[in-house]
Amino acid sequence: MTTNKNYIIREVIISSDCKLKKVVLRRKTPLEIISILLQLIPTGYVTTYKALAKALNTNPRYIGYLLRMNDNPIVVPCHRVVKSDGSLSGYTLSSRSLPKFKEKLLRVEGVEVVNGRVPRDYIIGSIDSLIKDSL
Repeated sequence: MTTNKNYIIREVIISSDCKLKKVVLRRKTPLEIISILLQLIPTGYVTTYKALAKALNTNPRYIGYLLRMNDNPIVVPCHRVVKSDGSLSGYTLSSRSLPKFKEKLLRVEGVEVVNGRVPRDYIIGSIDSLIKDSL
């Protein structure tokens, strides 16, 4: 990961006379950052491990490692991440590998899957464009 410090506001306390009394900042964990980025991916599209890795200046395998730790797999849509060639790769739910379930979730969301791969039309290759669009 990069040495940039990313913060979220954890708590803001304002007095009754509207003066700022206290702001508690906490550094975001890589899993929190990934969770935010995944929620930017619109329904009906996917991104790649490589695109996420590039946005975070890390290795695609590290992205896969982080996604395996996702405790909220539908809310934080890790099923919307595929390999660079469009293949679905692994999907783990409750410590079980369920690539067919990943395919079903993508199909329900309107993503086409042909011979185990998502066509290029459905792949968002640059996370930067998603971030800019959300600002």
